[in-house]
Amino acid sequence: MDNKLPPLAIIELISAREAWGGIEQHALDLARGLKERGHRVIFATRPVDFVIERYCQVGEVFQFPIAGAADPKTIHGLAALIKKKNIDIIHTHTSRDAWTAVFAALAAGRGKVVTTRHVPLAAKTDPVHTWFYNRLAAIICVSQYVRAILLSRSPRFDLNKVKVIYPGIRLERLAGGAAAKYRQLWGVGDDEFLIGYVGRITVEKGLDDLVATAAELRRRQIAFKVVLVGDNNVNTPTYLADLLEEAKRQGGGGDIIHQGFTADIANVMSAFDCLVLPSITPETFGLVLCEALACGKPVIATPTGAQAEIVRDDVNGFLVPPGQPEKLAAALERLIADRELGHRLGATGREIVREQFTIEKTLDQTERCFLDCLVPQKP
Repeated sequence: MDNKLPPLAIIELISAREAWGGIEQHALDLARGLKERGHRVIFATRPVDFVIERYCQVGEVFQFPIAGAADPKTIHGLAALIKKKNIDIIHTHTSRDAWTAVFAALAAGRGKVVTTRHVPLAAKTDPVHTWFYNRLAAIICVSQYVRAILLSRSPRFDLNKVKVIYPGIRLERLAGGAAAKYRQLWGVGDDEFLIGYVGRITVEKGLDDLVATAAELRRRQIAFKVVLVGDNNVNTPTYLADLLEEAKRQGGGGDIIHQGFTADIANVMSAFDCLVLPSITPETFGLVLCEALACGKPVIATPTGAQAEIVRDDVNGFLVPPGQPEKLAAALERLIADRELGHRLGATGREIVREQFTIEKTLDQTERCFLDCLVPQKP
């Protein structure tokens, strides 16, 4: 933080869901880091017990119904909180929460609203939305991909307020060393190549392509296993069972394993030989790719969204087109045939993460963005 400027008072406004997700974790990581840098951070969120419990470990938590963008009870209560706590920045993570924050800041007569865009949606250009965007002090996009989509309709607001700040990871959380434990748990032999996937088990992640890729590797008589780490999408309750049944039908009953969700991500990653993210729909960032690279693992992803901002083809992994399992199989076969190649790609990836995707860099840029909203830098 610039020592010439006073510490900031910040509200992280989160209309938390019933499941802990990337937005909730991102807000928590930011709040913890900003607080460590001397800023005062409090949370405003819905009454979701496990979310409140986690946020309470970092700062004060105030509960609001957040029943909609113009919920009067939330706006009135948030405005009172802004005035009482002398808030400088209200930071939001959804468009709906940003509307709420704008109304509350107007009612309070103070506070700059900064919103982070986690989704690829174009800015609307009607007069009401133009008014809204011009009330925001800054718009943070989590990738260049999200920024390009946001501005794709040529909205009428100052483009200088739109920043790209990548979510960052805490490297100290990824110091895993229990690879042998997990490989033994999954029945993976020393000579078997372990392909990992971490994320929600859902159709858009391209896991059908991964099952088809496994069948292709099997036909080539390559020793491997695939581990799917994550919970099934509750909106498609039979998808995981269908996926595993299809793997069995193709003769792969024993080489595709479902682990389920785990918080022990560092040790799980350390057991992989590579991580695959075969998404058929765009990723707005791809934090799991950074986590794998930070663990020194090569990654394979599709270039459907922001993945290509993390994965550099033949540098720290491979980019393969979605819906083409034979090309994914070819990339994996290269890594399986040349283990040293995987080590080199992973080592390069680790350095790229250290340079570009750490929580420290995210905090530096977010802090600067907040400060500029209050004391703009001279050109």
